Amino acid sequence: MSDNSLLISAAIFEHAPVGLAALDVEGVLVQVNTHFARLLGWRIEQVEGYRLRDLIVEPYGVYFTACLADIARGAQVESRLEIPLRRGDHDITWVNMTLVRMAESPNEGRQRLSMIAEIRECHGQPSQTLADRLMQVSPDVVYTMRPDDLATMTFVSQNMATVTGWSPQTLIGQPDWLEEHVHPEDFQRVYGDLTRWLARGALGYARFHYRQRTPEGRWQWLGDQLTTVRDSQGRIVELVGAFRDVTDQVEITQRLEMLARNVPGVLFQYRQDPDGQSHFIYASERALEILGLPHEVMEADASKAFDRVHRDDLAPFLASIEASRRHLTPWQLRLRLMHPQRGEIWVEGRASPEVEEDGSVLWHGVLLDITRQVAAEEALQQSRTELAEAQQLAHLGSWIWSVATDDLRWSDETFRIFGVPPDAFTPTFEGFLQRVHDEDRERVRAAVGEALQGSPYRIGFRIPWPDGSERVVDARGSVEFSPSEQPLRMIGTLLDVTPLRHLETNQKRLVAILEHTPDVVAMLGPEGSVWYMNPAGRRQFGFPLAVGEPWQADTGWNTWDLPPHAGTIEETILRFHPAAEAERIIREALPIALRDGVWQGETRFLDAAGEEIHASQVIIVQRDSDGAIYQASTILHDITRLRAMEAEQRLLAATFRSSQAIFITDSAGIIQRINPGFTTLLGYTSEQVVGQTLRIFHSFVQSPEFYKNIFDQIEEKGYWEGEIWNQHRSGKVIPLHEFITAIYDPGGRLEHYIATFFDISRQKELESRLEYQALYDSLTDTANRRQLEPLMEHEARRASRYGNPCALVMLDLDHFKAINDTFGHDLGDEVLRRVVVTLKERLRDSDVLGRWGGEEFIVMLPDTSGDHARQMAEQLRIRVERTEIPEVGHVTISLGVSEYHPAESIKDWIKRADDAMYAAKKTGRNRVV
Repeated sequence: MSDNSLLISAAIFEHAPVGLAALDVEGVLVQVNTHFARLLGWRIEQVEGYRLRDLIVEPYGVYFTACLADIARGAQVESRLEIPLRRGDHDITWVNMTLVRMAESPNEGRQRLSMIAEIRECHGQPSQTLADRLMQVSPDVVYTMRPDDLATMTFVSQNMATVTGWSPQTLIGQPDWLEEHVHPEDFQRVYGDLTRWLARGALGYARFHYRQRTPEGRWQWLGDQLTTVRDSQGRIVELVGAFRDVTDQVEITQRLEMLARNVPGVLFQYRQDPDGQSHFIYASERALEILGLPHEVMEADASKAFDRVHRDDLAPFLASIEASRRHLTPWQLRLRLMHPQRGEIWVEGRASPEVEEDGSVLWHGVLLDITRQVAAEEALQQSRTELAEAQQLAHLGSWIWSVATDDLRWSDETFRIFGVPPDAFTPTFEGFLQRVHDEDRERVRAAVGEALQGSPYRIGFRIPWPDGSERVVDARGSVEFSPSEQPLRMIGTLLDVTPLRHLETNQKRLVAILEHTPDVVAMLGPEGSVWYMNPAGRRQFGFPLAVGEPWQADTGWNTWDLPPHAGTIEETILRFHPAAEAERIIREALPIALRDGVWQGETRFLDAAGEEIHASQVIIVQRDSDGAIYQASTILHDITRLRAMEAEQRLLAATFRSSQAIFITDSAGIIQRINPGFTTLLGYTSEQVVGQTLRIFHSFVQSPEFYKNIFDQIEEKGYWEGEIWNQHRSGKVIPLHEFITAIYDPGGRLEHYIATFFDISRQKELESRLEYQALYDSLTDTANRRQLEPLMEHEARRASRYGNPCALVMLDLDHFKAINDTFGHDLGDEVLRRVVVTLKERLRDSDVLGRWGGEEFIVMLPDTSGDHARQMAEQLRIRVERTEIPEVGHVTISLGVSEYHPAESIKDWIKRADDAMYAAKKTGRNRVV
């Protein structure tokens, strides 16, 4: 087949009646035609870019590679082969392949050599001549056997004698030969493994190592690889295998094993087949120490070793293997293993992958026990972390300045103090000065100059940060001088004192929180003396409030008037708790706090009056680095009301079917249940409201904000109690007193709301009447003194603020005593009522009429000047004078008027009106003054 015929055109290449494929010198399929792809059951895009040798059934690929190399180097122009190719359906097709060399053509400045392969399907096995040539270049002995007879070989290649010393005719068709010549230990193992492989579907390859006796009587190690030949239905029709002499490899492995015993880990070889199967083909004896598995178990089943990987590390472990396989990069990983005796151990794995001829990936590696190393690293890291934290807490940076070269080196903390990353700024002296606050820069420059002359260097200054904030620092340093007294370098520190200021601020905030919390907070010394008690605690236990600041840096906590020294913490507990409760705390709670550092539970304590208070208590014990107690603290939260609420809830549950109205909702406010009292009070039956929201009986008297506040308080406190207006089924709005409680499950999640309520209509009516009686005169239905005085106060403030006038008119019935004496008190009361009616007929809505006492009345006139008030008073006088009262006739009144003066007291305002009224009486009555 000539080059010219292959290069005529792309159309001829594509539509040729034979399979055509263009290959590069590495045997990679550069281009294939449709017939080639169809012959092998692949799509064109599946095979282009694929190595042709990977499609050739081994060991025929060895011969193909040799022929390809001969053509590439010019030793041959054309080569013909009969080889088996693996189809896309895993079947095998024998083909006649003609491999020829194409003309070299320039490609991007380089010469590229290509071959063309013409492939035609053939039937039957390769010729004897080809098989002989194949075996001459292969170290592998090829054999076949039937799947139903695993002890008898049906074909053995002629190089059997070369590899093992036995001629093929010695064992072909001999059912007992293998059992007699393979080592007994190995025969049973291999036979069992092969049987299991077939039972599992015979996917991929089966690989074995075993010993076989040579004609000289010595044992020879063989490495065997077996695969299947299947028919078009996928049934196994034949087993094809190849083995080679691996005695030298085994001896090397055995020597390596002796060396591996001194390696602190497991040496291993791990293989992944193309079909996904994986095996440890070798693991050194220390597998038992590292993984708790004998190396034989690892070699038999890789999953046993994978089962030892810590469950949190398994996913990254598998991902790292896959990445190493995909990219053929070295594998390295730290992970944890769960050893059956040692527990959790740390290992570090390292391995190098290589691709084998069949596409499998084989890793050669070691698994090192680094448990002690990890523990040491963790301890070292902890030490570094603690050191870094200490340095950061100290806010102390360091620096060295070489004066002659202006080389200024800063520590990381110094960079942090200046607010710049180390990679963004190269320090110099002038650069340092530019980062000092403008107002401090020249002062710092002068201090450095003086230090270079021998003076001490210590100065404080500010550093502005890019975000606008400032740091305050304290800088110190010293200068090293040469023998000629020239400054060489300056070494110093930079202390960031900004956190100290923040710390003082935070300390004050903390103290403020303690001072204002309603819970009792106390701090005790190790011997039980009370160092601190917040105001809530001092009030609860009857101690005077502290005088002065509760805490100062130089003196510590203010212990003014706190209990004297107790001696022990136990004695202090006995002082503040009932005897039995104190004993329980000392016996149960205190040991836990001493052991764990904290205890929390319910207790009782004695208040200043000696009453027992139920509380939720926290006891905190703090120790120094040596483990000695240096402080004990306690917090007491009064839960008396909470316990009462719980009792009330239990009572509610027990009395659910009582006459009191009750309903229960879920956490979303959907009604779940009501009791008969609910139906009686609101008229709704269970069928009408269950499954409905609370809106079904909302009256909308209250605003949405009112209802929001209800649930905000329930969320905060767990309950709500108050008055609410709900709508009866008939539409009538009813005032109710309602108590809503939130019910939580043990996990703290809201489950239900329970509400109880009762009708307070009568109470509201009574309150309304009582309020009216408290503010109005029952005889005249006018405001009384209690109502008048705050109204006058309000109007006076309003007049002072806005400058509006306001006046009072005080009036008194003339000769009222004579009326009572003549006509009796009942008729006198009627006179007062008739006069009030007459007065109200003239007054405005904004005016206020009230009975000041006896027959005296006051009229408050907002937005009214004194002159207008006198006019109004005169009109009132005339109206009363003209009013005829049955049986009594006409009566008169005397009136006094006073306009409010800014900043005047109400008492003085009233007195001026009273004086004016009495002046009217003295000058003849029935007049206005």
